[in-house]
Amino acid sequence: MAYGTLEVVLVDAKNLHNTAGLLGKMDPYVSFSVKTQGKRSTVAKGQGVNPEWNESFLFTVTDDVTELRLKIMDKDTLSSDDFVGEACNHSPRPSIVHSRQRAFHQLHTMLSTSTRNIAEKSN
Repeated sequence: MAYGTLEVVLVDAKNLHNTAGLLGKMDPYVSFSVKTQGKRSTVAKGQGVNPEWNESFLFTVTDDVTELRLKIMDKDTLSSDDFVGEACNHSPRPSIVHSRQRAFHQLHTMLSTSTRNIAEKSN
């Protein structure tokens, strides 16, 4: 039974772990998943450790959806993509969130914290 739609807005990331080495710049992208639904951002080509995306993703949410997972990767051409970091947020059931403003605040807080945690874990 669907409750509605969750919109995830990916704006940017700050101070990511540099997987490209001293001479290169990272080409990061983000993969999101909510249960069996997966979405992927565009590759922020050459944007390094402070990429910007400004992209939106829509997920259908149901009563059993309680987490949003994100993984940041560095796109490579001649080898497999490099893992940069990941985060998971266990959020309240959608029926508990009564207003769009509150839902936006919770998601913004989670994404800001997740990006910060990814950067801190890599240092």
